[in-house]
Amino acid sequence: MSKKRRKTGGRGGARNGSASGGTRFSLWSPPDGPALLWLLVAATVFICLPGMMSGNFLPKTIWAAMAVALGFFVLRDRVSSDLAITPLGGAWLLYLGYALLSLLWAEQARVGFERWLALVLPTMAYLLARRTRFWESHRFWTLFCVGMSIFSLIGCLQFMFEDFPLVHWFPGTKPPRVTVGHRNYVGLFLMVTLPFTLYLWTTRKGRDAWIPGCALLLALLLMLFTRARSAWVATFAAFLFVLAAGGYLPMLFQGRRKYAFLGLIVVAVALAMLVGAPEELGLAKRSVLETATSIFEDMEQQNPRFEMWNFALSVPISRAIGCGFGSFPIVASPFSQTGTTLTLDWEVHNDYLQALLDLGIVGLAFFLIFWGCALYLVWKGRRNPLVVAAGASVVGLVVMQFFTFTSQKTSSIIWMAGALALLNTMVPTRPVYCGRISVGRSRALNWAATIGVGAFGILAIFSAWGDCQFRKVEAARAPDFERLAEKVLPWMQYDVNMVHTSCHLFSRHALRAGEPGSARIFAEKALALHPNDRVPIQILIQTAYQSGRTEEAMGLARRYVDTFGFSADPPYHQLLAKWHTDRGETEKSQAILKEAGENLMVAPQSPLPADRAIDMSFDAALRWQGNDAAEKYDLYLWKDGEETSSTPFREGLATGRADLDDDLEPWTTYFWKVRARSDFKSSPRALNGNLWVFRTAPAGERPITVPEVIARKRPLPELLRNATDIFTLYEIGVQYGLTDRSGDLADVYHEKFDALLQDIPRMASMNENVDLFAFDYRRLDENRCRVYYLFRIKKKMDRDYRIHLEGHVDTSHETLLPMIGRQRGVASFHFDPYIPTSQWPAGEFRVVRHDLPAKPLPYRMQTAFYEKGEGFHGKMVNLGWQDDLLMAPADGR
Repeated sequence: MSKKRRKTGGRGGARNGSASGGTRFSLWSPPDGPALLWLLVAATVFICLPGMMSGNFLPKTIWAAMAVALGFFVLRDRVSSDLAITPLGGAWLLYLGYALLSLLWAEQARVGFERWLALVLPTMAYLLARRTRFWESHRFWTLFCVGMSIFSLIGCLQFMFEDFPLVHWFPGTKPPRVTVGHRNYVGLFLMVTLPFTLYLWTTRKGRDAWIPGCALLLALLLMLFTRARSAWVATFAAFLFVLAAGGYLPMLFQGRRKYAFLGLIVVAVALAMLVGAPEELGLAKRSVLETATSIFEDMEQQNPRFEMWNFALSVPISRAIGCGFGSFPIVASPFSQTGTTLTLDWEVHNDYLQALLDLGIVGLAFFLIFWGCALYLVWKGRRNPLVVAAGASVVGLVVMQFFTFTSQKTSSIIWMAGALALLNTMVPTRPVYCGRISVGRSRALNWAATIGVGAFGILAIFSAWGDCQFRKVEAARAPDFERLAEKVLPWMQYDVNMVHTSCHLFSRHALRAGEPGSARIFAEKALALHPNDRVPIQILIQTAYQSGRTEEAMGLARRYVDTFGFSADPPYHQLLAKWHTDRGETEKSQAILKEAGENLMVAPQSPLPADRAIDMSFDAALRWQGNDAAEKYDLYLWKDGEETSSTPFREGLATGRADLDDDLEPWTTYFWKVRARSDFKSSPRALNGNLWVFRTAPAGERPITVPEVIARKRPLPELLRNATDIFTLYEIGVQYGLTDRSGDLADVYHEKFDALLQDIPRMASMNENVDLFAFDYRRLDENRCRVYYLFRIKKKMDRDYRIHLEGHVDTSHETLLPMIGRQRGVASFHFDPYIPTSQWPAGEFRVVRHDLPAKPLPYRMQTAFYEKGEGFHGKMVNLGWQDDLLMAPADGR
């Protein structure tokens, strides 16, 4: 006899229902069989590969595409011949259609088309989800909770134990990275899945509720561990919707359930408060309370994200139609305040603003209509507990899209496609279009979808293979650039951001290695994908000029100057001027130099009072030298001990002078800098001067500083004996030319160090030869600081090693890093000691001092000894977060 499928309700549907008249094993019968196919798609969250630049996005894309293709292949016999387009589906098709149409005016249609394909994949996943009706399967939801428990457990272990092996295996930048690469990505995925975990826990009883209860607790704990503030705000908004909708509030608050729910929250919060954050998160986000408080603080002061939005809105593009889908990073690069090229995946961390910039008011309207339709379905079906869970995910995402971007968060958008399929299926709506197509055509479309999505996945596989090849060559001692350029690169046709970044970097590597042919291939590919990338244009100019192709080189130089303005790099307009002079075109040469002089933005310089001046008058004026291109100046001024000012002390100054009018206090150290402002192609641009410091005169008799004591030529042994730290000792030694152990004075110097070492705990062992006793730094100006190492040499080293020093930065600062480190969020500072390590005698101490081009950012420092031929000699030592890199040099240093 045939069995009828049991109707589903709040408990998630039938357990092992079989198809009508079916005789197959129940696991593969609807709803469990098709639902397991969607479970395969949802498993995208666990897919990642180390050793790749795109270690999360590409592997996840490949898995999702292949799983969706498999789903269409397996379920091809269930394709309906009915065609109905709902309001939600119609709004999404309008948005996709207009995004595709915008490629006609996009700066680079290839980049936009690939980004459009990235939206087609969740669209196909949505169609597969409707076909599987996974929400009717009890077994699916059980396995979903098991998966969520595993995902959350991995993240909690990573957060609580920094040396846990999984921390070092999963690729990414910010722990807990779990399997998605970044804590903000983790927060987004938890936000869109957490409502379903809560739904399952509230609708199941007895032992059946233990698995979702465990998943809920671990997910709540990991959500707090991520310190992802946008996810917190979105989750709170989703919970407010749950309260307003009331769909499963009775189940949540019935009997002892409400006490259990409150208990889960209390336990999660208590654990999150007790467990300290890893150093990689930074001091600003150490505790849950501090992180929550910072949400409100950011609303009151200038936040880097607000600055990003202001910059994006200042770029001159059409507000009506936008710059074309995916083209904003290309269009905005010439206007970048930092002068760096924006990568092709650069977004403004606001999906609504991104839609306006890419597609204009028309595209933004379609985008808002789509989410408006989704919210309408959410509210219409609010009495159904499962719809409330899907609705909470939608509400949370709508809120979170104000603070983040979702285009490359594959796991989250795939799951959201399933949630929207659930919502659009369970809430009845009147279609905007109904029609019928023949079964043959329906199956043909199904085969086209299967082959198309599968081919898309295969295309991504080749790119992933190429990504691995690039990374292997990057780590090789004798890199084969020619093979990469001619045999690997042509196969890489997907993930333009990874391809562009790799070619951008390898064009430099190949040129330095003396392979201009390969450098030219990489540069041409990078420039084809990103027409406003400075580096490949510079390399193509250089290779063309050196090969005697002068006309080509000058054409590229003209393109460079026209794109980035005469303020970009003086050598290129000078090169153009010289070329015209050599051709006897004196008037053109003079015109170029004149225009360059009028537009060349130079950072404010020549401060008065001079940098590090002392005894300055209270009512003095600050002066600096500007140039004709600057239209306005902003003065930033703050006292020692205060946070670096983000608000101008004087704004919109027309000249290089600011009267202080008795605004200063006596015997106080002040820091100041000046920002020059003007317009470039109708877009505002700014250039910051260096950081300067001065000290005002005292009201009475002032104390004497260490440099002044040295200047008075007091006896050297007295100075050494009175010194209290290794840095003062070192600077005294430099002042007196004391570099070797020669004579009694050197003995005093050495003995004082020996005495200090007894009070300084050893920081770490660098290797079997050297111990690191102390590390510190002094900031010299805004973009430069001086680092100090204190080593004790146990055994003589037989090689000359470099000192490897790298600084990890927070996500909000990654765009300020050089391109080579931006993908990993790391600034690299490597240098050779002045006295080679092979000359360091055993049994001695060694103080190493070096100046670094470090921006005023908080860095998490790591250091090691490194030799090009053999790699690291010893282990990498974690020096911790150095937040004082935000501070200017203190008085007397």
